[in-house]
Amino acid sequence: MPNPYRITLSEMLKKQGRSFEDMVSAVMFGDENATALCEEQCEVEPDGTCA
Repeated sequence: MPNPYRITLSEMLKKQGRSFEDMVSAVMFGDENATALCEEQCEVEPDGTCA
């Protein structure tokens, strides 16, 4: 059964109002954690799980 809360990367970027490059730079070189590809957009923990 597919996860009903899952969204695409394009949808997540549109909700956040930024480009893929901006998001990658913030995660790789800034202080941000990656957000999960779900409606709740919680941060992904270092172990790869979402609360």
